Amino acid sequence: KEASTNGSPSAASAAASVASEAFDSILYVQKIEELERQNAGLEQDLELLRSSEQCLQADSKEKEELISFLMRTMRSTEREEAEASRPRPGAGSRLLGLLSGRRDRSQALRNLEELEKVAEEALLDNMRLR
Repeated sequence: KEASTNGSPSAASAAASVASEAFDSILYVQKIEELERQNAGLEQDLELLRSSEQCLQADSKEKEELISFLMRTMRSTEREEAEASRPRPGAGSRLLGLLSGRRDRSQALRNLEELEKVAEEALLDNMRLR
């Protein structure tokens, strides 16, 4: 009776089914572990991206502050230029005012060109960062 039970097709089928379920269970556990590792890696990547975003935002803010400072400086230079180019009383003061105004204007133009260059670079950087 024992020989017929062990040798029956249903016993072999049951053993194969148990072995298949165990194998499937092992594969399932391995897949879960793999997905958990991938998830941890993605969380690290996300944290790095957040850190990079904060650095880029800080850099952008610094550039905007620099542009604002340069614009304020340029406005005050233009005011000084306007005051310097006003005619002064006395003989020859008009010529002196024009000559000094030309010198101030050339300096103001150089400052303006430098300001425009810095502003353009900052705007290009900001566009690239977005």
